[in-house]
Amino acid sequence: MKKEKTNIRRKSMKSSLMNYILMIISLFHTFILKLNLARALKFSLPQKKLAKSIKLFATIVLFLVISAILALAGNIVAKYGQLNVTGNLVVADNALFVDSANKRVGIGTNEPGYKLEVNGKIYSSDDICIGGKCLSTAGLNNLFFSKSLLSYDGSLGGYSVANSICDNEFPGSHMCTVNEILNTMIYGGVSDINEWSGTAWIAGGPPGYTADANDCLGFTSNNYDDLGRFWDFDDTTNDGMGWLTSCNQQKPIACCMGVS
Repeated sequence: MKKEKTNIRRKSMKSSLMNYILMIISLFHTFILKLNLARALKFSLPQKKLAKSIKLFATIVLFLVISAILALAGNIVAKYGQLNVTGNLVVADNALFVDSANKRVGIGTNEPGYKLEVNGKIYSSDDICIGGKCLSTAGLNNLFFSKSLLSYDGSLGGYSVANSICDNEFPGSHMCTVNEILNTMIYGGVSDINEWSGTAWIAGGPPGYTADANDCLGFTSNNYDDLGRFWDFDDTTNDGMGWLTSCNQQKPIACCMGVS
Protein backbone atom coordinates (compact mmCIF):
# COMPACT_ATOMS: atom_id res chain seq x y z
CA MET A 1 0.00 0.00 0.00
CA LYS A 2 2.85 2.36 0.93
CA LYS A 3 4.55 1.58 -2.39
CA GLU A 4 1.37 2.46 -4.31
CA LYS A 5 1.01 5.76 -2.42
CA THR A 6 4.68 6.60 -3.11
CA ASN A 7 4.26 5.85 -6.83
CA ILE A 8 1.09 8.00 -6.95
CA ARG A 9 2.91 10.82 -5.14
CA ARG A 10 5.84 10.59 -7.59
CA LYS A 11 3.50 10.64 -10.60
CA SER A 12 1.71 13.65 -9.13
CA MET A 13 5.02 15.47 -8.57
CA LYS A 14 6.16 14.73 -12.12
CA SER A 15 2.82 15.92 -13.50
CA SER A 16 3.05 19.16 -11.47
CA LEU A 17 6.61 19.78 -12.60
CA MET A 18 5.65 19.23 -16.22
CA ASN A 19 2.79 21.68 -15.84
CA TYR A 20 5.29 24.09 -14.26
CA ILE A 21 7.59 23.83 -17.28
CA LEU A 22 4.68 24.34 -19.68
CA MET A 23 3.59 27.40 -17.68
CA ILE A 24 7.09 28.92 -17.97
CA ILE A 25 7.15 28.29 -21.71
CA SER A 26 3.69 29.84 -22.01
CA LEU A 27 4.82 32.94 -20.09
CA PHE A 28 7.87 33.26 -22.31
CA HIS A 29 5.68 32.95 -25.40
CA THR A 30 3.29 35.60 -24.04
CA PHE A 31 6.23 37.90 -23.35
CA ILE A 32 7.46 37.57 -26.92
CA LEU A 33 3.97 38.27 -28.28
CA LYS A 34 3.66 41.39 -26.13
CA LEU A 35 7.12 42.46 -27.22
CA ASN A 36 6.19 42.11 -30.87
CA LEU A 37 2.91 43.96 -30.21
CA ALA A 38 4.78 46.80 -28.50
CA ARG A 39 7.10 47.06 -31.43
CA ALA A 40 4.19 47.09 -33.84
CA LEU A 41 2.52 49.93 -31.93
CA LYS A 42 5.88 51.73 -31.61
CA PHE A 43 5.62 51.64 -27.81
CA SER A 44 8.86 49.72 -27.46
CA LEU A 45 11.51 50.57 -24.88
CA PRO A 46 14.80 52.17 -25.88
CA GLN A 47 16.97 49.55 -27.61
CA LYS A 48 19.59 49.18 -24.82
CA LYS A 49 16.96 48.73 -22.10
CA LEU A 50 15.00 46.38 -24.32
CA ALA A 51 18.07 44.21 -24.96
CA LYS A 52 18.87 44.04 -21.22
CA SER A 53 15.28 43.11 -20.40
CA ILE A 54 15.27 40.30 -22.97
CA LYS A 55 18.60 38.91 -21.73
CA LEU A 56 17.50 39.01 -18.09
CA PHE A 57 14.15 37.39 -18.78
CA ALA A 58 15.69 34.70 -21.02
CA THR A 59 18.29 33.89 -18.33
CA ILE A 60 15.59 33.52 -15.67
CA VAL A 61 13.47 31.30 -17.92
CA LEU A 62 16.47 29.13 -18.82
CA PHE A 63 17.39 28.72 -15.15
CA LEU A 64 13.84 27.79 -14.17
CA VAL A 65 13.49 25.29 -17.03
CA ILE A 66 16.79 23.56 -16.22
CA SER A 67 15.90 23.44 -12.51
CA ALA A 68 12.52 21.94 -13.28
CA ILE A 69 14.03 19.32 -15.61
CA LEU A 70 16.57 18.30 -12.98
CA ALA A 71 13.84 18.08 -10.38
CA LEU A 72 11.72 16.08 -12.81
CA ALA A 73 14.55 13.58 -13.21
CA GLY A 74 14.54 13.24 -9.45
CA ASN A 75 16.12 9.79 -9.35
CA ILE A 76 19.71 11.04 -9.02
CA VAL A 77 20.68 12.95 -5.89
CA ALA A 78 24.23 13.99 -4.99
CA LYS A 79 24.59 14.91 -1.33
CA TYR A 80 27.41 14.86 1.20
CA GLY A 81 29.76 13.18 -1.28
CA GLN A 82 27.33 10.33 -2.02
CA LEU A 83 25.39 9.59 -5.20
CA ASN A 84 21.95 8.15 -4.48
CA VAL A 85 19.98 6.67 -7.37
CA THR A 86 16.39 5.47 -7.21
CA GLY A 87 15.45 3.16 -10.04
CA ASN A 88 17.86 1.39 -12.40
CA LEU A 89 21.26 2.87 -13.17
CA VAL A 90 22.64 2.58 -16.72
CA VAL A 91 26.17 3.74 -17.52
CA ALA A 92 27.63 3.98 -21.04
CA ASP A 93 25.28 1.64 -22.90
CA ASN A 94 25.18 -1.09 -20.22
CA ALA A 95 28.92 -0.97 -19.47
CA LEU A 96 27.52 -0.90 -15.93
CA PHE A 97 23.90 -1.70 -15.08
CA VAL A 98 22.28 -1.73 -11.64
CA ASP A 99 18.95 -3.54 -11.27
CA SER A 100 17.53 -1.82 -8.19
CA ALA A 101 14.40 -4.01 -8.02
CA ASN A 102 16.31 -7.31 -7.80
CA LYS A 103 19.46 -5.82 -6.26
CA ARG A 104 21.73 -7.12 -9.04
CA VAL A 105 24.66 -5.64 -10.93
CA GLY A 106 25.49 -6.35 -14.55
CA ILE A 107 28.70 -5.48 -16.37
CA GLY A 108 28.20 -5.60 -20.12
CA THR A 109 24.61 -6.80 -19.68
CA ASN A 110 21.32 -5.19 -18.67
CA GLU A 111 19.78 -8.50 -17.60
CA PRO A 112 21.94 -9.78 -14.71
CA GLY A 113 20.67 -13.14 -13.44
CA TYR A 114 22.91 -13.13 -10.37
CA LYS A 115 24.04 -10.61 -7.75
CA LEU A 116 26.94 -9.88 -10.12
CA GLU A 117 27.00 -11.00 -13.75
CA VAL A 118 29.81 -10.14 -16.13
CA ASN A 119 29.53 -10.52 -19.90
CA GLY A 120 33.17 -11.02 -20.82
CA LYS A 121 36.48 -11.98 -19.26
CA ILE A 122 37.42 -11.00 -15.70
CA TYR A 123 40.92 -10.06 -14.57
CA SER A 124 41.88 -10.05 -10.90
CA SER A 125 45.22 -9.05 -9.38
CA ASP A 126 44.35 -11.05 -6.26
CA ASP A 127 42.47 -14.20 -5.23
CA ILE A 128 38.84 -14.67 -6.28
CA CYS A 129 36.63 -16.14 -3.54
CA ILE A 130 33.24 -17.78 -4.08
CA GLY A 131 31.22 -18.99 -1.10
CA GLY A 132 34.28 -19.12 1.13
CA LYS A 133 36.34 -21.06 -1.44
CA CYS A 134 39.11 -19.10 -3.11
CA LEU A 135 40.83 -19.41 -6.45
CA SER A 136 44.38 -18.13 -6.21
CA THR A 137 45.71 -16.05 -9.09
CA ALA A 138 49.21 -17.48 -8.68
CA GLY A 139 49.47 -19.25 -12.03
CA LEU A 140 46.88 -22.03 -12.25
CA ASN A 141 46.64 -22.45 -8.46
CA ASN A 142 43.65 -24.06 -6.78
CA LEU A 143 42.02 -25.22 -9.99
CA PHE A 144 40.28 -27.99 -8.08
CA PHE A 145 37.18 -26.42 -6.57
CA SER A 146 34.87 -29.11 -5.21
CA LYS A 147 33.10 -32.40 -5.95
CA SER A 148 29.57 -32.94 -7.22
CA LEU A 149 26.98 -33.63 -4.53
CA LEU A 150 25.77 -36.83 -6.22
CA SER A 151 27.75 -39.88 -7.35
CA TYR A 152 27.53 -41.33 -10.87
CA ASP A 153 28.76 -44.36 -12.78
CA GLY A 154 30.80 -43.95 -15.98
CA SER A 155 27.74 -43.57 -18.20
CA LEU A 156 27.36 -39.79 -17.82
CA GLY A 157 26.38 -39.07 -21.41
CA GLY A 158 29.77 -37.70 -22.46
CA TYR A 159 32.25 -35.05 -21.33
CA SER A 160 29.79 -32.22 -22.05
CA VAL A 161 27.23 -33.67 -19.62
CA ALA A 162 29.91 -34.12 -16.96
CA ASN A 163 30.93 -30.47 -17.46
CA SER A 164 27.29 -29.37 -17.20
CA ILE A 165 26.82 -31.20 -13.89
CA CYS A 166 29.76 -29.26 -12.44
CA ASP A 167 28.62 -25.96 -13.96
CA ASN A 168 25.09 -26.35 -12.57
CA GLU A 169 26.40 -26.90 -9.04
CA PHE A 170 29.36 -24.49 -9.21
CA PRO A 171 28.80 -21.91 -11.99
CA GLY A 172 31.84 -21.57 -14.21
CA SER A 173 33.33 -24.96 -13.29
CA HIS A 174 33.89 -28.10 -15.34
CA MET A 175 35.05 -31.70 -14.90
CA CYS A 176 38.67 -31.72 -13.74
CA THR A 177 41.44 -33.05 -15.92
CA VAL A 178 44.52 -34.84 -14.62
CA ASN A 179 46.67 -31.75 -15.30
CA GLU A 180 44.37 -29.49 -13.30
CA ILE A 181 44.56 -31.78 -10.27
CA LEU A 182 48.36 -31.88 -10.53
CA ASN A 183 48.55 -28.09 -10.96
CA THR A 184 46.47 -27.63 -7.82
CA MET A 185 49.09 -29.54 -5.84
CA ILE A 186 52.05 -27.90 -7.60
CA TYR A 187 50.95 -24.39 -6.67
CA GLY A 188 50.37 -25.36 -3.04
CA GLY A 189 46.74 -24.40 -2.48
CA VAL A 190 45.50 -27.82 -1.35
CA SER A 191 45.56 -27.02 2.40
CA ASP A 192 42.82 -24.39 1.87
CA ILE A 193 40.43 -26.82 0.13
CA ASN A 194 37.99 -28.54 2.49
CA GLU A 195 36.81 -31.00 -0.18
CA TRP A 196 40.28 -32.47 -0.71
CA SER A 197 39.23 -35.91 0.53
CA GLY A 198 37.58 -39.08 -0.78
CA THR A 199 37.58 -40.00 -4.47
CA ALA A 200 36.09 -38.54 -7.65
CA TRP A 201 36.03 -39.10 -11.41
CA ILE A 202 38.55 -37.07 -13.45
CA ALA A 203 39.13 -36.83 -17.21
CA GLY A 204 42.36 -38.14 -18.72
CA GLY A 205 41.69 -38.08 -22.45
CA PRO A 206 43.56 -40.66 -24.58
CA PRO A 207 44.21 -44.06 -22.98
CA GLY A 208 47.49 -44.67 -21.23
CA TYR A 209 47.56 -48.44 -21.80
CA THR A 210 44.58 -49.95 -23.65
CA ALA A 211 41.45 -48.63 -25.32
CA ASP A 212 39.40 -49.90 -22.39
CA ALA A 213 41.02 -47.18 -20.23
CA ASN A 214 39.69 -44.32 -22.37
CA ASP A 215 37.65 -42.47 -19.67
CA CYS A 216 34.81 -45.01 -19.67
CA LEU A 217 34.69 -44.58 -23.45
CA GLY A 218 34.37 -40.81 -23.09
CA PHE A 219 32.13 -41.22 -20.03
CA THR A 220 29.43 -43.01 -21.98
CA SER A 221 29.89 -46.53 -20.55
CA ASN A 222 29.11 -48.18 -17.23
CA ASN A 223 30.43 -51.59 -18.30
CA TYR A 224 32.59 -53.50 -15.85
CA ASP A 225 35.28 -54.14 -18.49
CA ASP A 226 35.69 -50.46 -19.37
CA LEU A 227 37.92 -48.34 -17.16
CA GLY A 228 37.88 -44.70 -16.05
CA ARG A 229 40.25 -42.46 -14.11
CA PHE A 230 39.56 -41.19 -10.61
CA TRP A 231 41.59 -39.27 -8.07
CA ASP A 232 42.13 -40.44 -4.51
CA PHE A 233 42.38 -37.22 -2.47
CA ASP A 234 44.68 -37.53 0.57
CA ASP A 235 43.74 -34.82 3.07
CA THR A 236 46.43 -35.85 5.58
CA THR A 237 49.34 -35.19 3.22
CA ASN A 238 47.51 -32.71 0.94
CA ASP A 239 48.43 -35.04 -1.90
CA GLY A 240 46.86 -38.05 -3.54
CA MET A 241 47.14 -40.32 -6.56
CA GLY A 242 45.26 -41.32 -9.67
CA TRP A 243 43.76 -44.73 -10.31
CA LEU A 244 41.76 -46.67 -12.86
CA THR A 245 38.54 -48.43 -11.91
CA SER A 246 35.63 -50.20 -13.58
CA CYS A 247 33.06 -47.86 -15.06
CA ASN A 248 30.22 -49.46 -13.13
CA GLN A 249 31.52 -47.78 -9.94
CA GLN A 250 29.65 -44.85 -8.43
CA LYS A 251 31.71 -41.72 -7.73
CA PRO A 252 31.19 -37.94 -7.57
CA ILE A 253 32.74 -35.76 -10.27
CA ALA A 254 35.79 -33.63 -9.48
CA CYS A 255 34.95 -30.03 -10.51
CA CYS A 256 37.58 -27.43 -11.40
CA MET A 257 37.67 -23.69 -12.01
CA GLY A 258 39.98 -22.04 -14.50
CA VAL A 259 41.49 -22.90 -17.84
CA SER A 260 43.19 -26.24 -18.27
